Amino acid sequence: MRLFPSCLLHGSPKNSLARLCATYSDESAPFGPAIYLTEDPEVASCYAKGTGVIYAVQLAGNSELTISMNAPWKNLSVDARLAITKLFKVANAPFPANTDNARAIIDSVIPAMCIRKRNEFLAAQGIWMLYGYIDAVEQSGLCGSGVQYAVLSESVIESQGVWEASRFVG
Repeated sequence: MRLFPSCLLHGSPKNSLARLCATYSDESAPFGPAIYLTEDPEVASCYAKGTGVIYAVQLAGNSELTISMNAPWKNLSVDARLAITKLFKVANAPFPANTDNARAIIDSVIPAMCIRKRNEFLAAQGIWMLYGYIDAVEQSGLCGSGVQYAVLSESVIESQGVWEASRFVG
């Protein structure tokens, strides 16, 4: 069972977000549209772009309903494997036989279903987060290196507030 940090960070150029929302997120982000969180204040600061804000976010969700994008298929929870299997059935896409990597498997459905619909389907199946290591040379550039947490469902956000140094201001 994966235990997540008690507080994750979200950097935004907008300094007055009442509630983080995946609806307006970027489809070209590494794990698709989601609310991206990090443990690294420097990564969050990069996204805040100097005049923005870093938000501290506390999550409350079942870790069995998350997907580690770097994990082998067999290491995913039963719930995650079931949701991914349903995804391929709904998309009428063949399940890839030549890979065991969760990210490669999940991304292979994209020709049959856009990435936004993929994430919405997974969220409807109860999968509330995709997470994993993102290389600095991926689409997000140097801002997104390291482990990123892509929240698909806002319902797991227990609280959010402005982050200052290491204290949470709610």
